[in-house]
Amino acid sequence: MVPIENLREARVIVGDLTSLETSHVAYLGLFNAVDYLETINGWLESQTRRDIPLIVCDNKSDDDTWSLAREQISKTYPMVVFVQTPINLGGYGAFSLNFDLLKHAEWITTFHQDDHYGANHLSAHA
Repeated sequence: MVPIENLREARVIVGDLTSLETSHVAYLGLFNAVDYLETINGWLESQTRRDIPLIVCDNKSDDDTWSLAREQISKTYPMVVFVQTPINLGGYGAFSLNFDLLKHAEWITTFHQDDHYGANHLSAHA
């Protein structure tokens, strides 16, 4: 078993971590999500509350998710931090690995790559 500290040191983080120092953060976990990125960008762009920072976590995908998500979502959503886990940890494993990045959040709204969300998803949680 690999200690969580070693996994955290090995992850890749791209973006301004100070944007996560707020009481409400959104989290999107991805794995091999290339086929979902167009849909994801659609519902992210439609959110009425786009002032809530977003963490996009790629769970060490086997496809081009890591590069395409960074390229596409950064054009769609204003405050985003990208994280890639060093190994595939599963959905909950990747989420829990990044709890240290969410330490200021009193509320976390999650998104899932293969679901659909209305424009009020973030505002309803806010």
